[in-house]
Amino acid sequence: EEEETKERKKLERKAREKEAAYQERLRAWESRERHKVKESLKEKEKRRSKDEEREKEAKRLKEFLEDYDDERDDIKYYKGRELAKRLEEREKEMEVDAKDRQKEKEELAELKNKIYQDSENPDIDFAKALKEREEMYKPKILINVNEEQTRQMEREEKEKEKQREKEREMERREKEIEKERRERERMEAEWEEDRRRAKMAAEKKHQEELKEREMERR
Repeated sequence: EEEETKERKKLERKAREKEAAYQERLRAWESRERHKVKESLKEKEKRRSKDEEREKEAKRLKEFLEDYDDERDDIKYYKGRELAKRLEEREKEMEVDAKDRQKEKEELAELKNKIYQDSENPDIDFAKALKEREEMYKPKILINVNEEQTRQMEREEKEKEKQREKEREMERREKEIEKERRERERMEAEWEEDRRRAKMAAEKKHQEELKEREMERR
């Protein structure tokens, strides 16, 4: 009976140790998952806040520029020294523009005189020269449409890759959760098996003792 008690206590202690180890692993896993969820929510909130701030700033600037009127708002936004400075700069700009226009007239007159003196078809050649001059001073498109489309496609592909990575991460987490669940079930099954064996061993020992006592009585 003493051996039976020792064996039962040994098996029970082993089962308790397994249960404690399982509970510790379970708590650690739950803590990791809570941390992951918390960090994910913080990152999403951070991105959302930045996006909202950019949208607000872009909308505010767009509305400001659309509603801005030089004659009405310059006085409002440029007062005192700033207003005087702005008016002075405006006068200088007007002077520069006037000089540029005068210079352009002189250049055109010189070009016309030269063509009409040297060319056999002055009207055609002068018209051609004017067209070339217009092309030279025409504002250049700074953004190439094809390049912009390529960049847009690259941005979209990056977004798709981010989404695929999120899906892969979710799949990995689901596999981890499933693995932990199976491990938990396995440990629970082992624990139950240990308890069953301990009980069977105790019952077997008890039956043997009963038989021995019965034989002694005979």
